[in-house]
Amino acid sequence: MLTCCIATVTAFTVFGAPRLLHVESVSLVVWVIPIVVFVPLIIGFTTYYTNKMDGKRSAS
Repeated sequence: MLTCCIATVTAFTVFGAPRLLHVESVSLVVWVIPIVVFVPLIIGFTTYYTNKMDGKRSAS
């Protein structure tokens, strides 16, 4: 589900942002920025909630 967020934000930045910012061409950086931002967030959320749930499982 979080990867869908990357796809949605990428689609917006590639197709919507140039129109809103009046930029003529789209560079490769625009395609990569959502990946660079969201992949560490996904890793952080996954690590946090995995550790949180493992603690609850061992306590029961």
